[in-house]
Amino acid sequence: MCKMSLETALEKCLTYARPEGTEIIKPEHGYQRVSAVDIYADINMPSFPRSMVDGYTIHETDINNLIQGKKTELTITGMISAGDLIKPIFNPGQTIEIMTGAILPPGTAAVVKKEEVIENQDRVFIEQSVMPGENIQSCGHQIKKGTLLATAGQVLDILTLERIASCGIDSFPVFKLPQVYIINTGSELIQTGKRLNEGQIYASNRTMYFNHLAACGCNPKGAEYPVADDAAAITEQIYAGIKQSHFIIISGGTEQGRFDLVREAFHNIEAEIILAGLDMRPGRNTCAAVKNGVIMCNLPGNPGAGNIIFEALVKPVIRKIKGINDFHNKWLPIVLSNPDQIKSSSRMLVRGCAEIRNGQLTARIINKHEKPYGLFNLIIDTDSFDKKLVKAFMVD
Repeated sequence: MCKMSLETALEKCLTYARPEGTEIIKPEHGYQRVSAVDIYADINMPSFPRSMVDGYTIHETDINNLIQGKKTELTITGMISAGDLIKPIFNPGQTIEIMTGAILPPGTAAVVKKEEVIENQDRVFIEQSVMPGENIQSCGHQIKKGTLLATAGQVLDILTLERIASCGIDSFPVFKLPQVYIINTGSELIQTGKRLNEGQIYASNRTMYFNHLAACGCNPKGAEYPVADDAAAITEQIYAGIKQSHFIIISGGTEQGRFDLVREAFHNIEAEIILAGLDMRPGRNTCAAVKNGVIMCNLPGNPGAGNIIFEALVKPVIRKIKGINDFHNKWLPIVLSNPDQIKSSSRMLVRGCAEIRNGQLTARIINKHEKPYGLFNLIIDTDSFDKKLVKAFMVD
């Protein structure tokens, strides 16, 4: 199998990505979950006309005088607060003191603010004009019955969930969170917290991918300890991952030759190979396979390279497994401020950041160990248009 472009590899992986069922949740547990259905308002919000201020009701018969700005005297006959279920009756020449959010008594044409009247015991005097509907929120003013509140495949944010709850919707179906299994390979790796011997390094990729996946809204899991460079041991861990996950990330073991152990493990379990290398750097030896509907992606062991391939290849697939409709990265053309940092004529994806230079949004390639300090972080494709105009997408 020949090496593929990132775009072809991504489309191949996406064909196998699908949500793994739904579950019912309450709105208060819905942040960043993905709606499995279109959600519609089944009531008007508010479901009754209400006052927007603390003030006094104006009867529809008295409104004509107030439209013309005539001084008007009204007798206070009662009070209604938010939540009161009984609507008091008032007649022309009368008013009811009303609180913010309270239901309007029948015959109310407007509400005048409390601070805009002169109060004298059981009477109020109004000296300025008042227009019909002033300080009144009509039935369905915020949300009308039948309004689409959220679409299937939408990531739910806080304000959307508040609107859903405001319509009395107590529960709704969302797609289940993906279970992702992480396998760290490498005989030189040791778990954090253990004593480091000469020739060993800590398995920091496990931490990186656990946090990447948590940020994506997944449930990451995996073996407690790294797996040695042994095809049988890797095969055993892959089987464990297939039993309990929807997606498997295998970090390391992408070397060609005698240590090309992950592909050997794929062969051992008779997996379908869908990717055998990318025609770019990093990722030339990245591979992917499918077994029993579970996608398995073998990423570079180098954390920097693995991070870039995760953002460019894995994250869109994870989004689709989550049920998100808009799962692709948002590539945009952008001017590169330091094209001299492109060291190769072959295609590369590199880390970068966005900056404002001379009033223009630009991208800047950052070195491997440099801490980004721009407006936001980017993955930059150096093989986009030319060395000055590249394409990039934003990352967290």
